[in-house]
Amino acid sequence: MNVERVYNAGLCTQCGTCAAMCPHSAIHMEWDGKSGYVLSVDEDLCHECDLCYEICPGHAVDFERLSDRFLGGGTDNWRIGRYLSCHVGHATQQAVRWNAASGGIVTALLVAALRNGAIDGALVTRMNPESPLEPLSLLATTEEDILAATGSKYCPVAANLRLREVLSSEGRYAVVGLPCHIQGLRKAQTRSRKLREKVAVSISIFCGLNMSPAGTRMMLRRHGISIENVAQIKYRGAGWPGSLQVELRDGQTCTEPYIDYFDDHFMCYEMHRCNLCSDSFGELADISCGDAWLPEYKSSDDQGTSVVVVRSERGREFLSSVGPGVLALDPLSIDKAVQTQRLALVWKKDWLRAKAALCKLTGREVPTYEHNLPPARLTGYLGWTRTIISRYMHRLWHRLRDLNKETDRAERKVYENHR
Repeated sequence: MNVERVYNAGLCTQCGTCAAMCPHSAIHMEWDGKSGYVLSVDEDLCHECDLCYEICPGHAVDFERLSDRFLGGGTDNWRIGRYLSCHVGHATQQAVRWNAASGGIVTALLVAALRNGAIDGALVTRMNPESPLEPLSLLATTEEDILAATGSKYCPVAANLRLREVLSSEGRYAVVGLPCHIQGLRKAQTRSRKLREKVAVSISIFCGLNMSPAGTRMMLRRHGISIENVAQIKYRGAGWPGSLQVELRDGQTCTEPYIDYFDDHFMCYEMHRCNLCSDSFGELADISCGDAWLPEYKSSDDQGTSVVVVRSERGREFLSSVGPGVLALDPLSIDKAVQTQRLALVWKKDWLRAKAALCKLTGREVPTYEHNLPPARLTGYLGWTRTIISRYMHRLWHRLRDLNKETDRAERKVYENHR
């Protein structure tokens, strides 16, 4: 059995783990500008070894077993996972903090670790300068490459494709990704001793959900921007909570505040698999970081603040290895950490069993989790049903609008041809 079955069932997270770890290079992932990555398996090369299926996080994740193996002892919390300590803070370098999605913690950590030799590089993601709407994961070995990857990317990212490069390169590396990337990493590490040795630390970014590339295209159309005219796009940064920044080929820049563009119109293009994920906090990473979405952490100068969850001794040692003056961190209670991600946790935890049950009713497959989750409740069924209807109506509105524009263009062309 190979991962083509997972992809065809709509459970692929598009993380790229399977393609990187396939011993026969039989799995391919090609970027599609509307849906993200398209997975295919070359049957002539596939040996049906089942490795790709075993390490795929799309169809199943045993959080309890993987936490025991990679995180060790700690306190278990059903909302945020196993942890040793929680903090809140930011990078001390103002430029790093200003350009980051929140407090710049991850960027500052990686740069400091590279300088002091704790790592030889980091697996990070930036947008492709040659194809601005396409993410580009890379093994960054310079400070410049790490800084270029600062900020969130609200599109599918097959970051784990670069695990093959991690395995073939000298040195030890940090791996940065979303919860699904870290899930894939951990499952792959159970089968690869070399991958366990090559990864110095894993860092997860908090995640509520992700959008298909069609969402970005919709935002550009909303601003009257042709995709061909885009030179560079950045989804967050320039303070907190930041703004969408689109640099055009003629040098002009279009911006829209994050709180304005990240609306129901954008979220109606969510990735289906994200709706079935139980992990908002990156529960299998050594360190997890994300926005501190509480009024008390909003600074007067619009600088961001990050929540930091340390989950393993490896993570604690990595955090302490960067030395003084890099980060400004204060202790944070677990209750406060939960409050910073309250809405995402309702979506990922409280409603998950209800969402899964409704998916099964429509004949769709759902992932299997060994996870401490609450039972399905009426609020989950009602909330998810309302969400489905709302997002369907928003997508329908966009289709009708685009159809009307195409009709108008066709009519103008006919008129001009008969003038």
